[in-house]
Amino acid sequence: MGQKTRYLLNERLETIKSDFRGVPYKKGKFTGEFSAREQKISIKIRNIFSFIKKFIKKEIKFEKSSLPIIKDRSFLNEKEDFVIWLGHATFLIQCSKKRFLTDPCFHSMPLKKRITQAPYHIRELGEIDYLLISHGHHDHLDLKSIRYSKTQIKMALLPLKMGRLLKRANPHIKFQEASWYQKYDLKEKEIEVFFLPAHHWHRRNIFDYNRILWGSFLIKCKDKKILFVGDSGYNTHFREIKNIFKNIDIAIMPINPPYIISGSHMTHSETIKAIKELSPKSIIPMHYGTFNLTTQSTNELITWFKTLKNRKDIKTKLVLPDIGEKIFI
Repeated sequence: MGQKTRYLLNERLETIKSDFRGVPYKKGKFTGEFSAREQKISIKIRNIFSFIKKFIKKEIKFEKSSLPIIKDRSFLNEKEDFVIWLGHATFLIQCSKKRFLTDPCFHSMPLKKRITQAPYHIRELGEIDYLLISHGHHDHLDLKSIRYSKTQIKMALLPLKMGRLLKRANPHIKFQEASWYQKYDLKEKEIEVFFLPAHHWHRRNIFDYNRILWGSFLIKCKDKKILFVGDSGYNTHFREIKNIFKNIDIAIMPINPPYIISGSHMTHSETIKAIKELSPKSIIPMHYGTFNLTTQSTNELITWFKTLKNRKDIKTKLVLPDIGEKIFI
């Protein structure tokens, strides 16, 4: 008899979607809904051969130039709410006098060097109230950064099954794990953080495929709602997030399309669909210019993002910060 599918939740946390019974889990792996690697093998093979063909014909070129970096440590004493992009998917967010750090990656990945360096070492950021990790891919979870953080991180907010991985890197960090559509128990008066779906997957080595959950975050503080999309392909979860949270103030979204296998990231047309469905007041792009993970150059991605302001069907304000630039929110 094969193992039955279970539906996992953190029973100690509040679930905000009444009909959600948990993330499908079978044989030690998260499966089913929003798993980006469940694409048909024929489609995967076709995409790979298409990529190889274009690469041989030199239609595909990988960029080596870096982005400009602003180094201004005045944020250490800043009282106002702000967002600072630290490269790729790493953001320092201050809201209601609390500091959040997303998807920490301050070093190169295995077999993949940074083309733009981080403006600061993690130890230069000061005390971090909440560390938010959307998933375990190396460009979103740099365990070297976690080890260097020592005691500066008060609490990590994680997907299900990630706590053990984090604790091995830094035993000082306290953590909470959540399933999708769950609210972390922060015991804060002005701040709420929710873990939400993403259409993605997990892998750090050949043995741990989808053994840790993946997702996105919504930070709610005072009258602001900040959505950190993480990595995601297009799916119905964008509409569901909008239905639950209504007026989203800022969406931090990736803008790099997939270059081999679709599903785990959005094409440009899918990104536009996601923007229209979320309809946030402002968008901050990410996931470009730090690693060579797309066949489009950084300039091409920035140019494409800027063209969105010419679309009559997109009413969202486009915010395009430099790395290290402080954006008040």
